[in-house]
Order: sequence, then C-alpha cells, then structure tokens
Amino acid sequence: MASRIGSRLVRGGVLVVGGLMIARVATDTHGSWEALAVRLVAPALFLFALWATTSVFAAVDRGRDFDPAMTRAMSWTGGGLLLGAWASWLFEPMMLHLIGNGFLEARGVTLNYTVQNLTLAAVGAVLILLARRGRALRGELEAFV
Repeated sequence: MASRIGSRLVRGGVLVVGGLMIARVATDTHGSWEALAVRLVAPALFLFALWATTSVFAAVDRGRDFDPAMTRAMSWTGGGLLLGAWASWLFEPMMLHLIGNGFLEARGVTLNYTVQNLTLAAVGAVLILLARRGRALRGELEAFV
C-alpha cells in the first residue's frame, strides 16, 4: 500500500517536474525550436527512467520479485538512464554545435564529460544487467518448482 502511494507520488512528481523543465528550457533557449528540442532530449529520457521506476515499486509492493513486469521495468529504467546520459554527454553538445553553425562543420565540439553523466550511464548499465540476471534466476527457480 505504501509503495502504491509512493509510486503515485513519483508519477505526479514526474509530471510536475516535466512541465517545469519544459518551461525552464523554453525560456533559457534563445532562438530556434531545434535547439529547444535538442535540449529536451536528455531530461525527457531521465524523466522516462524515473517514471519506469514506479513499476518496480509496484512489483515490490505486490511481492513479485523479479517477475517479468519488474525485470522489464528495471530494463526500461536502466535504458532511460543510459540513453539520457549518452544524450547529455554526446548528442546535445554535438547537435547544438551543428545547429549553431548551420550544419557546416562538426569540428570543435566539446563533449560533456562529467562524473554525473558517467555515473548515470553506469547505473543504467547495471540495472539492465541486473534485470537480465533476474530473468535468468527466475527461470531457474521456476524450473525447480
């Protein structure tokens, strides 16, 4: 029950934060809609990962450890974190540079190497691997029963 309330709070928070994020990025981006769209990719992927965690909470609340719904949610969460980190690290700086110079030259791009991006990518990869291992262990346990 507490996890269900927690997952509803997280989903509501994701909607509120998503709206605030779009408003902030829209006011910070001076100029083109292309730059606005590029700046929204990484945060949208991170919010998707946060939304997917609510399914993990729901599976834990029901006592269904490593069932297909939980492992799928873990994979989606990990994928969102991994892709969001990639978008923040590589995609956003490269696309903003290309938009800024009219898609004429890709030289001079400064990639966003930060500890935060590397950590989020690593956590995303670990979640994907844990979900795969959980599916395999669940299959082995069902074979015994």
